[in-house]
Amino acid sequence: MVAEFQAIVLAAGRSSPLEQLIQTPKPLLQLGNFPLIYFPLQWLKKNGFEQVTVVVSRSTKEDIFLALAPHFENDLEIDFFPIDDEYDYGTAESLRLLHKSKKLSTDLLVVTCDLISDLVLQDVANVFRMHNASLTAVYPRAAAVETVVPGAKSKKQHDREIIGLEPSTNRLVCTASEADFEESFAIYRRLLNRYSRLRIRTALQDSHIYLLKRWVLDLLTTNEKIKSLQSELIPFLIKNQHRTKPLNGLTGEPEQSSVQSQLNRIAAEKDLELLARDMSVWSDHGGDMKDSYFGNSVRCYAFLADTDLCFRVNTVTAFCEASRLLPRIIQALLPVPASFRYVHPNATLIGKAQVGADSIVGERTVIQDKVSIKKSVIGPNCKISEKAKISGCTIMNDVFIGESCNLQNCIIASQAQIGDKSDLKDCLVGQQFEVPVSSKHFSDTLTDGERLMEY
Repeated sequence: MVAEFQAIVLAAGRSSPLEQLIQTPKPLLQLGNFPLIYFPLQWLKKNGFEQVTVVVSRSTKEDIFLALAPHFENDLEIDFFPIDDEYDYGTAESLRLLHKSKKLSTDLLVVTCDLISDLVLQDVANVFRMHNASLTAVYPRAAAVETVVPGAKSKKQHDREIIGLEPSTNRLVCTASEADFEESFAIYRRLLNRYSRLRIRTALQDSHIYLLKRWVLDLLTTNEKIKSLQSELIPFLIKNQHRTKPLNGLTGEPEQSSVQSQLNRIAAEKDLELLARDMSVWSDHGGDMKDSYFGNSVRCYAFLADTDLCFRVNTVTAFCEASRLLPRIIQALLPVPASFRYVHPNATLIGKAQVGADSIVGERTVIQDKVSIKKSVIGPNCKISEKAKISGCTIMNDVFIGESCNLQNCIIASQAQIGDKSDLKDCLVGQQFEVPVSSKHFSDTLTDGERLMEY
């Protein structure tokens, strides 16, 4: 599998909802003692990859390199591909630039830098190979959030994806966003005529794990209007797969539009493959005498992931869930010995400070006497003053927490300061924000401005 695919991690995007509050580039966002980009790289390494290309912005390349250096020395070769910061490149545009640099020569595995997963990639690759697919996308079931999301409550966004699947093969027949429809979702009659059974799923999420044929890069080069993988390229492939026909001497080419004709040329299969399939009695569908795959040279499939460790950390909700599951994530991705402690060796615990076995403490953090920490993640370089009680919180780097504070289910962004005797529950404190002494807040978002985050 490693020789068959080139692994690409996309880490150059901007305008992340998380960055609106935390002001840290998403790849460098600390989750426990690790930068966020560490998790997809470690996952790829666990699945056998020894070389990965990471697309980064020029301004963050050095910082990402330094953040990853302690974790990957000789066991994973990371090739950084920097792109300019002046223009906010979309995910498809980043791939296009990478393709033009002549660095890509095989089929691709494309993931984002905010991915958390313990999925076995071999299973996804088997679906890709079995159908000689153009695209195989991974869709885990949307997980139910078990914790209260900190911060002020906002109106729920209609962001569910509507996925249409042929149930026996999980061929991706159609896809749309709930936000694009007010009352009804239309399906073309020709699709209903072709697929006798169609299953519509609304509880699946696009994990941004894509296996792609190399010719898709040629498509991106010829069609520079495509800027995004999820919102433009994937729907384009799914829509046009139903129109493509083999382009070879066996069948001839029917009259087509310029887009269809261009796609047929780029995605053309080898004559021998077409001949073998034409002579075989096998078919991917039943109920008619039509050719396998209905003669389509473009084929898109979904892999339905049966794991709750497959999601993106791109919202406050996802960040809370990742923090809650962090001990389990580390166990899944790392060869952690039974005696492993989640308190960094360079952290300092003074007197009767208590840290629960379900908590993580970063390096150079100082925890004073009579502090109690339960079910929490404490970043590096923090100072927790005497008699503070912390439960179910995520505290990022360089945070100061005063004496006798009581924090429950809060997210405290980096360099924030919490005054003595403050009582915070279900709150989100922004970067560098100073909470006054003896403050009391419940379900509040505390920032130096109107930096709201998506839920």
